[in-house]
Amino acid sequence: MSNYEIISLVLNALVAVAGFSAIVIYLHQRHVQKKTAATLILKQIDEVESVIVPLKEYYNKHQQIDDTEIYLVEEVPYNGAWQKYENLFIKSLNTTDLKLLHNFFTSAYRIEKARLDFNAYYHMIWNGKSIMWQYYEGQKLNSEELTESQIADLYNKCGAFSPSLIQTTMKNALASFDTLSGKTAYDKLYKKSYLKQ
Repeated sequence: MSNYEIISLVLNALVAVAGFSAIVIYLHQRHVQKKTAATLILKQIDEVESVIVPLKEYYNKHQQIDDTEIYLVEEVPYNGAWQKYENLFIKSLNTTDLKLLHNFFTSAYRIEKARLDFNAYYHMIWNGKSIMWQYYEGQKLNSEELTESQIADLYNKCGAFSPSLIQTTMKNALASFDTLSGKTAYDKLYKKSYLKQ
C-alpha cells in the first residue's frame, strides 16, 4: 500500500468520523430543541390556565361575564410558543392532541384579544366622556341654558355603543376554552420536556 493510499484512507476515515459527529451533534441539538420547546409550551399552558380558569369558573357560575370581570382580568400570557414550535411535535403527537393544543391556544388568543379590545373600548369611552364633560361645563359657564340634569344626561349618553360584540367574543372564547392539564397532549409534552427529570 502506497503513502497516497494510506493518506487517502486516513482522510476518508476522518471525513466519515466528522460526518458521523455532525449527525450526532445535529440529533443532540434537535433533542435539546424539542425538550426546550416542550418546556416553554408547558410553561405557557400553565400560565394561560392560571389566568383563564378563574374567569371561566366565574362565567360558568354566573352564566354571564360583566364589564368589571373583563376589565380586571389579568393579561393572558399568550406568546405564540405553540405556533413557533408546533412543527417539532407533528410526528410525535396524534391528530386529537394537535387539535386540542390548537384549540387551546386559539381560545387563549381570542380571550386576550377580547380583553384588549374591551380595555381599549373603555379607555375610548372614558376619554369621550371627559371631553364631553369639559365641553358642557364650558357651555354651562358661557350660558345658563343647560341644567345640571341635562349635562348629566348627556354625559351618561356618551357611551354611544356597547361592548356587546366584545362580550360575545369573550363568552364564546370562554365557552370553547378547555384546559390541557391532565390530558394526554399535556402528558406527552411533559414527557418530552425538562420538567420530567
